[in-house]
Amino acid sequence: MSLPVKQISVNPLSGSKPGPVVEMLKDRSKPKITAVKTTDPSTVPGITIRLENLSKHFGDLQVLENLDLSIEPGSFIAIVGRSGCGKSTLLRLISGLEQPNKGTVFYDGKVHNKLNEDVCFMFQEARLLPWHSVMNNVRLGLKKNQFPKALDALQQVGLETRAEEWPSVLSGGQRQRVALARSLVHEPRLLLLDEPLGALDALTRIEMQSLIERIWLESGFTAILVTHDIAEAVALADRVIVLDQGKVDLDLDIDQPRPRQRGNAQLCQLEAEILQRILTAPDASETAAASD
Repeated sequence: MSLPVKQISVNPLSGSKPGPVVEMLKDRSKPKITAVKTTDPSTVPGITIRLENLSKHFGDLQVLENLDLSIEPGSFIAIVGRSGCGKSTLLRLISGLEQPNKGTVFYDGKVHNKLNEDVCFMFQEARLLPWHSVMNNVRLGLKKNQFPKALDALQQVGLETRAEEWPSVLSGGQRQRVALARSLVHEPRLLLLDEPLGALDALTRIEMQSLIERIWLESGFTAILVTHDIAEAVALADRVIVLDQGKVDLDLDIDQPRPRQRGNAQLCQLEAEILQRILTAPDASETAAASD
C-alpha cells in the first residue's frame, strides 16, 4: 500500500470503470526528470528530520527509548533489526500517524506532531482498490486538473500501457509499481517504505529495488526503508541504522558508488558487519524473560 498520509475519501459503492488513455499516450513521451541529488540542503526537496529523546511504549512494553537521530534531506536511510525492535513504530512516529510518549520529531527544524501531506507510505501489500482501474487507483486524492500527473507517474514505473486494466490481472510486482506510482503523484518530500518488497520473488524484488533507487535519485525526496533484508538495506541506503531494544545500536554509513554491484566485496563486508551486530545483540524477548 502507498497512500499519502492525508486522508482520502473513497465511495466503495460508486465503482469506477477504466477510462481511455490511449490518445493521451500517443502525445506523451516518458517525462525527462533531472537528478537533483546535491550537497546543498536548500536545493533538495527532501525533508530534514531530527528526532530528539524519542520514546514510545504500549502499556508496560517499552518499544523505543530516548532515541536521537538526524536525517539529511534527500538521503536514503535503511532501518534493520530483530522483529519487535521498534522499526515500524519508528516510521509511524516519524510520519505523525502515532505520537511519542516522550520526545520530539522535527521536520526542517519545526516541531512535527500531526499528519502531513508531504509524506507517503508504501507497505508490504499494495492494497489497490479492486473496483478501480490502475489509472484511477493512481488518481486517488488528486483534483481533476491534476489527473495528467497520474499518467506521468505510471510512465515513471513503466506501467503506462496497463493504465486501463484492473488490479486483479497484475502480478505482485506490478501491483507494487502501481502503489509506488500512487505515491509519486503526490510528489512526496518523504517516502516511508515499510517492507514494501517483502512478499515479492527474488528477481522481482531486485527489479523493484532498482526502480525505487532510480526514482529516488531523480526526485530527491528523503527515503526511509524498514527491511529485514540486510543485502537490500546495503544496496539502497546511504546509511543503515540497526535498532536494538528501542535504541540505535549501530549507525553505519554506506559510502559506496552507485549503481552498486551485488556480490561486491565491500558490500559483502558491510552486510557481514551489520548481520554480526544484529546476531550478537540480545533478543528482546529473551531479555524480558530473564528479568521476570
